[in-house]
Amino acid sequence: MDTVKNLCSRLYGGPLRRTLLSNARIEELVSPRFKVFPDADINTVIVLLARMPPDGSLRVPFANAESDSDFAAPPLDIAARIPPSGLGEGNWSVYFGGPAPEPRFPSVRLGAAGRLRRGIGTGRNDFFVLSRGAVRPHRMPSAYLWPVVSGGDPPRLGTRQAERYVIDVRDGKDDLAKTAQGRIAIRYIEHGEGLAVLPRKGGGTARVHLPELPTIAGRDPWYSLRVSAPPPIFIGRINDRTIRVHENRARGPGQRLYQALDTHLCFTPDIKAHTGAFLAYFASSCFALDMEKRAAPLGGGGLRIDNRVLARARVPDFDRLSRMAVRGMEEAWSEYCATLDRERLDAAVFAALGMAPQLGAVKAELDRLVDRRMRASKQVSAVTSCGQK
Repeated sequence: MDTVKNLCSRLYGGPLRRTLLSNARIEELVSPRFKVFPDADINTVIVLLARMPPDGSLRVPFANAESDSDFAAPPLDIAARIPPSGLGEGNWSVYFGGPAPEPRFPSVRLGAAGRLRRGIGTGRNDFFVLSRGAVRPHRMPSAYLWPVVSGGDPPRLGTRQAERYVIDVRDGKDDLAKTAQGRIAIRYIEHGEGLAVLPRKGGGTARVHLPELPTIAGRDPWYSLRVSAPPPIFIGRINDRTIRVHENRARGPGQRLYQALDTHLCFTPDIKAHTGAFLAYFASSCFALDMEKRAAPLGGGGLRIDNRVLARARVPDFDRLSRMAVRGMEEAWSEYCATLDRERLDAAVFAALGMAPQLGAVKAELDRLVDRRMRASKQVSAVTSCGQK
């Protein structure tokens, strides 16, 4: 069915949309991004229907057509797959209204809003990072261990025991020998000094002792990482459309804050009181869409967010937002940590930023870009697999 695009978006088209949803199954929506009828003053949309009962469990493919030639060589590239909840009687135009509008709110570059750095590069994780199960056999004292954030950790760290720990011993051996804990650390250090390993960077097949590795040899002492003060926010990679964001907060007496390896970025806002609001924004679809446009793809379909990309990102200038808006975002983050309900978080963040009318368009554009990235990753994987056979 070829129909006027306004019938899919305006109030007066509601009866038509209701009839379609009640009497047929929508197989596909196609939005031509050109004048199908050059002499007409209307834009059209193509709705492919099947004479069968509606199926509320199916996701409806949506595609754009850039010119007549796209119809000559089907199938069209699918820009998004619309969930059943996205095709109610309401406005369908969020899916074919073009790219989502750029967010409009008082903003500042993230690099100007706080300190941004990459996590710890140990030079040799198999020595400096211990799993929870490996800590006990080595009897490594807790004074020399920092818990390390992992991608599977909850949004608010410290609510359960860490899976991994990074070792940071700063004293020289003479000082360590003066205490029982220090003597235990010496035994582990000397175990490392006896290891002969292959360099992982620069090639070469000759084994060297661990302290002589290029990634380690410049340290004094070689076993000291001298980690920085723990930041309040960790940002990880994007696997699908979800950014791994974690709040670093000690939850009990004597509990240590977390550190991050170089798979994560660390952010410390200049204004500590804005931490909760930043966390809510980083976990929202608005920030995910910005990263989808800026970040580089990784193998396996993920996205790598590096310091330079993140530093240029536009984030809300919370000094210029109302206290009520900032408070709303802080509450949204706390609720998300308890429920993991990203839909509610998005609704609260977009409302606080005055962007509630744009939420549907932003999510539709995010779906389109994520789907394109995942399809490209599968094509690369298929080509690689063929080349290896």
